Amino acid sequence: MNTILLKRIFLCIASIGAGTLLIAQNLVPNYSFDTLTDCPSDVGYQGPLYAPPWDGPTAGTPDIFNVCATNPIVGVPNNFAGAQEPLTGDGYGGIICHLPAYECREYMMAQLIEPLAGGQWYHVSFYVNLGENFNCGIEKLGAYFSQSAPYGWYVGVMNVTPQIESNQGFVSDEIGWTLISGCFQAQGGEQFITLGAFHSDADTPLDPNCSGGKTYYYLENISVITTDISDNLPLELGDPVTACPPYVIDPDLSGYYYTWQDGSHGSTFEVTESGMYVLTISDGCNYGVDSIEVTIAGNYPPVDLGPDEAVICYGDTYFISLDPTLSTYVWQDGSTGPEFTITSPGLYSVTLDDGCLSTTDDIMISFFDPPSSFTLGPDDFICPGEVIEYFFDPDLGQFLWQDNSTSSDYTISEGGTYQLVISHMCGSLSDEIEITALEPPVVEIGPDTMTLCNGMVVHLEIDPQSGEILWQDGTTTTDYQIEETGLYSVTVSNTCGIATDTMEVIVDFPPFVSLGPDTILCPGESITLYAETQNAFYSWQDNSTADSLVVSSAGTYSITATNDCGIAKDTVVIMATAALIPVAFGPDVNICPGEQIILYATNPNANYLWQDASTLDSFIVTNPGTYTLIEYNICSMTTDTMIVIINGDPPQIDLPSAFTLCQGDTIILDAAINGVNYLWSDNSQNQQLIIDTPGTYSLTVSNACGTDTDTTIITDGGPAPLVDLGSDVQLCR
Repeated sequence: MNTILLKRIFLCIASIGAGTLLIAQNLVPNYSFDTLTDCPSDVGYQGPLYAPPWDGPTAGTPDIFNVCATNPIVGVPNNFAGAQEPLTGDGYGGIICHLPAYECREYMMAQLIEPLAGGQWYHVSFYVNLGENFNCGIEKLGAYFSQSAPYGWYVGVMNVTPQIESNQGFVSDEIGWTLISGCFQAQGGEQFITLGAFHSDADTPLDPNCSGGKTYYYLENISVITTDISDNLPLELGDPVTACPPYVIDPDLSGYYYTWQDGSHGSTFEVTESGMYVLTISDGCNYGVDSIEVTIAGNYPPVDLGPDEAVICYGDTYFISLDPTLSTYVWQDGSTGPEFTITSPGLYSVTLDDGCLSTTDDIMISFFDPPSSFTLGPDDFICPGEVIEYFFDPDLGQFLWQDNSTSSDYTISEGGTYQLVISHMCGSLSDEIEITALEPPVVEIGPDTMTLCNGMVVHLEIDPQSGEILWQDGTTTTDYQIEETGLYSVTVSNTCGIATDTMEVIVDFPPFVSLGPDTILCPGESITLYAETQNAFYSWQDNSTADSLVVSSAGTYSITATNDCGIAKDTVVIMATAALIPVAFGPDVNICPGEQIILYATNPNANYLWQDASTLDSFIVTNPGTYTLIEYNICSMTTDTMIVIINGDPPQIDLPSAFTLCQGDTIILDAAINGVNYLWSDNSQNQQLIIDTPGTYSLTVSNACGTDTDTTIITDGGPAPLVDLGSDVQLCR
C-alpha cells in the first residue's frame, strides 16, 4: 500500500463529475474544481476542500488535483492515483470508492446555487475516470440530493438512496472520461449534491479483470440543470448504404449517451457484416432513436478449397462445396457453380469476386491404392522374460496400435489383447491377437502336514488354467478329495515350467477320557488316574496338564482333554475310609434266666455280619450260645466272639475273711464275678476296691438271680521291719 493510502486508513472517497448541457443554468458551483482557495499541497482533509464550496461530509477525505499543486501527489496530470488530463480547465476532484481491507467510502458534497423546485425535472451529469493505481472498477456511482448537508463522522457507506446512479456496467475506463447522467423530479428544497458510491461491499461487485481490490475515481464537470422529458433528440443515421468493409456509422453528435443495438456505448460503430443497425442517444432525460441498413460488399472470406493437395482413392470422387450465397465462382474449366466434382487427378482452381475483393485458390488432386493386407499371427502364450516382436514396412500406411502407439515396430512383453490398424486415406485393415501371460505354475495344496478329524473331508482344487495336473495316484482332475491318512502330492506343468507340492495327511479322532467309576481309598493308599487318550492337551481340576494324576485323598477329580477334533471330559469321586476299630465284646458272660444283654458294633461306617447272617449294628442276646460279629469294609475286617451262659443260681461272693495291712501298703479287693451289680460298703459300685486303711469292708453283688453279701476285716499289721547294719566298713588285708 502506498504512503498516500496509509495516510487515509480511516477514510473513503466518492466522486461524481458534472457535465454541462448547452442550454439552461448549471446549478453546481465550481463544477470543474478550477476555482481554488490555494494550490493543493497534500491529499484531502475531512472538511472544506481547496475548491469551495466542495466539502467532505464524512470522515472520508476527498482530494483536489490541479496543475498548480506544490506536491506531486496531487498534481495534474500525474498524481498518487495515476495520470489523467482534465476534461476541462486545470484540475479535477477524486474519491476512494472501495478498499479491500475494510468498508471505506469518500464522498464530495457541495451546496447548489439555488434549491431545487418541487415537481421540476432536472438533468444531472458528471464525468469519471478510473485511477490506474486503484483500478478495480465498480458498477454503481451516483449523485444524492438532500435538503440539508448529510454530515456524519464515519468512513463507511452513507445510508441514503441516490436519485441518479450509473447503469452501464463496470466503469473501468482508465484513459478517457466516462459520462454518468440521468434525470429526476425534485421533491423541492433539495440544495446539497453528494457524489460517491452508495452500496456496501457485499453489494459492490468488482471488475473481474482488476487486481488488488482498490477503487479510486477522478471527478469532472458536474452539472445540474432544469430539463423537460421528451423523445425528440435530433438523430439521423441516413439512408441504406452498401459499402466495402469496414464501414463506420458516425452520427456526428456530442454531449449525449450512446447505446447501440449490441449494448455498446461508443460514439461511432464499425460495421463488418451486413444488417440493420440501431442507435439510441440520451442526455439522461430525453432520447432519440434511429436505424440504418448496411450491406457489406467485399466482406467475404477469401475463397478456400481446403488443403493445397488432396489424395483420393481409385474409384472415388472428390466433392467441393462452397457457400452458395456469395458472388459467382469461376472454375478453371469456366463453370460458375458453388459445387464441383473431381473424378480424375490434376490441378483444380476457383476465383471469387464480390466487387470489393477477388480471391483465387487451387488444389492438386492425386490418386492412391488401398492398403495391403497383414496379420499379427494366431493367439499365443508368453512366459515371463519372453517378448514377441513385430516389424512392419512403414510404407504400408499409418500405424495405430491399441495403446495409441504409431510405430511400425512393436514389442509385446505381457499378456493382453493387441490390435493393429494400418490405414491411409483409401482404407484401413486391422488384425487382433490375444496374448495370454503364462506364469510358471505355482502350486500349494496345503501345509506339509495336515491333521484331519475322523469323518472330515478335504477338498483340494487346482486352477485348470495353471497347466496340466497329475496327482500321486495318476488322476488328472482339478478337484481332489482327501479323507484318509496318507502322503498326497500333485504336479502341475505348463509351457513355462513344472511345480510340485506334497502334503502328509494324518486322520485323528476326537479325544476320549475315562477316569473309571467312583472309588474308595483305604488308609495310606493312593491311586493314579490316567487320561487314556493321546494327541490331546490335558487340563485337570487343579489346572495341571500331565496325562496322569496321583490321588491320595478324597475329593472330586476331573479332566478335560482337547485336540483339533474335539473336547472330552470326565469326573470321578474318590472317597476315603477310616481304619476299622477292632471288635471287642469282652469276656464271656453268664446271665440269669430272663436277663438280656446287647452287643454293639464298633465301627459305624462298616458292613456288619452276625453269626445268624443279620447285618444290624447291634444284637440282643437272651439265650445262651456263641455270638460272633464280623465288621468289614473294602479295606479290612475285624471280628470277635462271646460265649453267653445262662446261670440259674443267684450270685455268690466269697471275700477273704481277714487281711493284715502293713502300714503304707494297699490291697485290692476284686469280686471277680461277671454280669452282676456291685455295691461296696463305701457305696462305690466298681468291681474292685482299693484299700489302704484297716477296717471292715463289705460287698453286695446282685443280678436277676438274687443278692449275696460278704465282709472282710482288714487289720493293721504295723510298720514294716527296719534293719540297720550301720555304715560301710573297709577292711585291711
